[in-house]
Amino acid sequence: MIKEYRAVVAREKIGKHTMAAIWLRATNCESLYAFCQSAQEVIECHRISGGEYNHLLKVVTASLPDLEMFENEIVKYGKFATSIVLSSPIENKSLAAVVPESN
Repeated sequence: MIKEYRAVVAREKIGKHTMAAIWLRATNCESLYAFCQSAQEVIECHRISGGEYNHLLKVVTASLPDLEMFENEIVKYGKFATSIVLSSPIENKSLAAVVPESN
């Protein structure tokens, strides 16, 4: 049931003050995945269904100008929209809280 153990780094402590969700309609998924794997800003990449976009990226940068530079890099992978995270009232919630009890 346990997939892995890992440390959760406080992003602000390492200078990553801006977090954003980027909704992306990728035109070439494999090249997007290669880019996301190598881009330090990308901390999550999800293939999603429904609506206008087919991917959701979670990214962290040091500042808004750095986020803008990142957006300039991803424009070649397709159409996108960015939502900047203002706060995270619930973050890194444990899945143990949703695992049903066995009888």
